Amino acid sequence: MKLNMRGKLLVGFGVVVGLALGIGAAGYTGASALRSSATDFYNSGTQGLSAIQSAQTNNFEIEVSLRDAIAASDPAQVRSDAKDVSDLNDEMSGHLATFGKLVVDPQTQQLYQQISQSQKAYQAAAATVLALAGQGKSAQAAQALQAADRQAGRERAGTGQAGVRRRRRAL
Repeated sequence: MKLNMRGKLLVGFGVVVGLALGIGAAGYTGASALRSSATDFYNSGTQGLSAIQSAQTNNFEIEVSLRDAIAASDPAQVRSDAKDVSDLNDEMSGHLATFGKLVVDPQTQQLYQQISQSQKAYQAAAATVLALAGQGKSAQAAQALQAADRQAGRERAGTGQAGVRRRRRAL
């Protein structure tokens, strides 16, 4: 079969269009896979870090509210600080729950469990501090807060870098 000039040009153009479509499809598939990987990385890493950072911020704000309650002489101010602590605890629980949903490996799951238990213990201590502050017993409230801070510090020592080094040496 003999092709004239028009036929040869159409066949050549068809081959070029076919190659362009093939290269475009391969590029689109690769870009989609890259987007999926980036989204997975973001969901597993960045959101978890953001949740932990927000929980830590809530923790610092709780400590400030507890110290304000201890220093307050007005019972209305103590109630206001107690409400702030309650709201911040709820927020922090939400952030920790978000982090817990993103945890996939066993080591991080164990760390999450330790953080959750520590937070519950600190909430109980905060309730004691607020009750004492509401009764006007600021010295006892301050001692209870210091004891809670020391306990939380010991628990953090087990989960921080120093604790990790100690556990590695023990193995």
